[in-house]
Amino acid sequence: MMHGFGWLMFNRFCQGGFNGGFFGIWMYLIVAGLAVIAVVLIVNKSLKKTSDENAIEVLKMQYVEGKITEEEYMKKKKVIQGK
Repeated sequence: MMHGFGWLMFNRFCQGGFNGGFFGIWMYLIVAGLAVIAVVLIVNKSLKKTSDENAIEVLKMQYVEGKITEEEYMKKKKVIQGK
């Protein structure tokens, strides 16, 4: 069993924060919401990067196989990269 100042602070936080129980519930929801938003943003960024890399690989293969010209390759690559 923990005793001392650390346990006292943890116990107060778990009982609803320092300003009352209702505020504590909202604080938990806000923190959980921010965590979810952060995870979603990280996953979306990762998926977009992978998608762009795959598109460039397909474009390279089309150029190597002679299906598109160098000019078309460069133009399409700029569009994919957003430049």
